[in-house]
Amino acid sequence: MHGPRLKDEYKLVLSNGLSILCSGDHQFKTTRGWKKAKALTRSDQLIQQAKCAEEGSECLKLKPSDYEEFNRGGRTKPVGPIKDYEELFWLFGLMVGDGTYSKTNSTLVVVNYTETTIAARVRSVLARNGIHSRETVTNYRGRPSYLRFGIGTAFYRVMERFGFPMVSFEKKDICPQLLNLLPRYRCAFLRGLFDADGGMTGSAENGFSLNLNIVAPSLSRNTVRLLHTLGIYARTKRYKTSHRDVWRVTVSPSECEMFSQRVGFTEPRKQRLLDVIVAYHDCQSPGPRKDGLFRVNPVSIKKTGRRIKMLDLEVFSQEHAFGVAGVVVHNSTASELTHISLVRCAKLLRELEIDAYPILTVYDSIVFECTPENMWEVAELATNIMETLDEDYPWITVPMKVDAEAGPSWGRLKEIDLEQMCYAT
Repeated sequence: MHGPRLKDEYKLVLSNGLSILCSGDHQFKTTRGWKKAKALTRSDQLIQQAKCAEEGSECLKLKPSDYEEFNRGGRTKPVGPIKDYEELFWLFGLMVGDGTYSKTNSTLVVVNYTETTIAARVRSVLARNGIHSRETVTNYRGRPSYLRFGIGTAFYRVMERFGFPMVSFEKKDICPQLLNLLPRYRCAFLRGLFDADGGMTGSAENGFSLNLNIVAPSLSRNTVRLLHTLGIYARTKRYKTSHRDVWRVTVSPSECEMFSQRVGFTEPRKQRLLDVIVAYHDCQSPGPRKDGLFRVNPVSIKKTGRRIKMLDLEVFSQEHAFGVAGVVVHNSTASELTHISLVRCAKLLRELEIDAYPILTVYDSIVFECTPENMWEVAELATNIMETLDEDYPWITVPMKVDAEAGPSWGRLKEIDLEQMCYAT
């Protein structure tokens, strides 16, 4: 560990729409080897992580007391008990795509009245999970066009409990923990989102593509990240229209088969079109990716104008790599406070001869590997070190709050209560 040193901050914008803040000498893995950020050009191809994340954590399970809280007050339509959480996340995706939700009312809109399969499944999901609704049909030029399901404020409270931000349609987003849930929940949410706003465009001459049009920039970026966790390469790009800016998420034609297998569409008409694209692409360029790797190009690399303190983390091998925004980099992007905590934790573990090792930093988190017998001791030691950094650094003027999680594997971590020495409920 070297530093900290003052360095110029750079912003790297990628062709898939994501961006990374880093120092100029931060190394990225390209098809031609490792290159520093400030030396990257548009012709470089950065390697992306393409391995499908099969593991994940179980989603939040609601308790009887939660339903009492959701259904309290006013003339809200009651909800619960929820029996199928996978279906619930499909409904969440549909709501984020074509719904409106607020503290006073929540409405799901099936945009096309002819999409009878989606409408029937919405009715089935609502009935099976005790979510009461009222259907209304909106006519356009004398013909039925839109089907609306008035769900009420109780369902808004359910979405809020799962972490979905309750904001205007231009600021919609996914819930943060969705990226770490089991694949079946991620697939269900994406299926609902693409059922609402997804479609296919193109021709035999110009090629086909699978697209999702979104007006919320944050939602488009996180949709790309969510697809990447399932091993599906996608990119996002902004388009200007006469009314507002639109962000289009595009699934690569070579990834349509993977999308069809893992996500797919509920509406048979859309699924048939997707199957046609998959068959057409197989005829044009048969066979899977030869090396199993995604590639993405830099669009721009510029200084932000800020100089920040950074620590240099020295590693023993060029093969020791991390991932940032899905791109393989040479070291982690955790803050300097995390690096300081990492060094102190490693030193104290050696001094106390505790059978535990820090194995990874993920942004501002440190991951330790230890025996079950040492779990509580390691958690308490690391938490104490990370929360007391302000004693040595007077420029830290806010309390440092640390959350601890433990589990047998990365995808099965649960929050723990150090005071009660038990898993948090």
